[in-house]
Order: sequence, then C-alpha cells, then structure tokens
Amino acid sequence: MFFERLRNLEYFKDFSVSTELGVVTWNGEVDIAPEVLYSEATGVALPEWIEP
Repeated sequence: MFFERLRNLEYFKDFSVSTELGVVTWNGEVDIAPEVLYSEATGVALPEWIEP
C-alpha cells in the first residue's frame, strides 16, 4: 500500500506540493488532498460533497 511508505520518516520528509493539483505529494505518486489533511488535523468533519 502506498501510504505505508509514509511511516518511514526519511520518505515522509521528502515531500513537495503539486502546483498543478494543490496537494501534498511524495515522489509524485502518493498524495493527500488538503481537505483531508485539514479534517485530520482539526477534527472538523469532511465536507458533505466528499464521498465516505
């Protein structure tokens, strides 16, 4: 699974922000949408338009 790689601290630190998509990405293949990061960091529920 792609997200398993994020457990490796050195891999986790090697991120960038995709200017095309506006998401945090690792190696151009693993990404996390900003609304998910915000929800996880703040405990605020995801918007209704996002499917569970």
